[in-house]
Amino acid sequence: MVYLEAMKEGRPCLVSTFDAAREVVNPPEAGLAVDTTQLEALVDAVQRLLKTGGEWETWSSQARHRYESRFTAGHFQNRLIAALSSLR
Repeated sequence: MVYLEAMKEGRPCLVSTFDAAREVVNPPEAGLAVDTTQLEALVDAVQRLLKTGGEWETWSSQARHRYESRFTAGHFQNRLIAALSSLR
């Protein structure tokens, strides 16, 4: 997923309020979620995500941490093994 690739690199993400990407990014932890039918809100979110500074640095750090604590290959492997083990 592109969101995981971005978060791995410490890049905050912009997701829609209409899909499951929010579960990955967990706004406002690692980026922002916006109703894509609201043009003004979308423009504001893009501007915030493109502006360097304290807010961006916080998102960057939290995005990297969220990836490392939940979405590495090791985490996936552990969840898969647990799920398969429960089928016995």
